[in-house]
Formats: sequence, structure tokens, C-alpha cells
Amino acid sequence: VVFLFFALSAYLLARPFIAAMFGEAKQAPKLRTYARHRLGRVVPLFWTVILITIVLFGTDGSRTIDIAAVFLFSQTWTAAPFNQNILQAWTMNVEMAFYIALPIIATASAWIFVRGGRFAGWYALLPMTALAVFAWIFANTWLPATTVPSQSVIGGLLTFIPGILIAVADVRWGDRLGQIGRA
Repeated sequence: VVFLFFALSAYLLARPFIAAMFGEAKQAPKLRTYARHRLGRVVPLFWTVILITIVLFGTDGSRTIDIAAVFLFSQTWTAAPFNQNILQAWTMNVEMAFYIALPIIATASAWIFVRGGRFAGWYALLPMTALAVFAWIFANTWLPATTVPSQSVIGGLLTFIPGILIAVADVRWGDRLGQIGRA
């Protein structure tokens, strides 16, 4: 179910960027507004939960840097004992990585799209494809043995790709796909 949520999140967040790239929207979301909404949605509650967890369970002997990693959405890179108290927090790490990667990949894709010529739409998929290949290789070769690749900050980015591809299909061919259903 978590991966379905990631795909839905990717669809909803990527679609405005994609619509702007293909001229279906006047402009892409403003980065400041996008960042404020994403951080405001996640950080305050997540940090509150971490603090409550520390008060209730302590740090289990984890180092300060390991606790800081939790607040920085990167505890999956460590095998600290405290991480056992917040096993489900990997989803927030993956979500935050996507929030950061999306505008970067969208900007690169839009830049390629504008300069891509005849195959601009296909070329615009290159940044996402490169990130996916990097994420898959990195997640399967460099993670601690205790981290599941799809639950890592980098490997989890792969779980957003279906939602992005659905957003691309919706923007590019949504009208035609809707007519097929009516026929």
C-alpha cells in the first residue's frame, strides 16, 4: 500500500511540472511555494514524533550523529539501535528525497524538452531514466545490510516512477484516453 501512495503522490506532485513543460499550464509551480508546502506538510509532525520517541524510549545508546540522521531524513544510512524505535520512518525519508528530486528532474527535463527537437518528449525522460538507473545501482550496491533497497532514500525513488509516467500519459494523451473509455 505504501508504494501505491508513493505513485499517487508522484502523480499529484509531478503533474503540474509536466503540464507546464508541455504547455498545458501557464507555468511550473513556484519553487518557494512548492518547498514551503512540502516542508510544512512533513517536517513539523515528523520532528515532533521523533522527539516524543526519544522521550519515551531514549536513544538506545545511539550516537548523536545517528540521532541527527533521523532528523535529516537519512537514518536508513545507519544501523543505529534507535532506528528500531522508528522503523516506519523510512517512508518519510523516501518521500523527502522525492520532494527534493522532483523540481531538479523536472527542470532538467523541461530544459531538454525545449531544446530536444523532433524527439523532445522522449529525450525529456532522460533525467528521470538516469536517476532511476543511478538509484537502482546505488541502492543495490552501497546500502548497509540492514536496509531494504526499496526502503532506502535513493532506492525508494524508483517507487515514484509509475506515478510520474501516469502523469506524463495524462498530460500528453489524457483527452484521447478519455475518449477510448467513452467509445
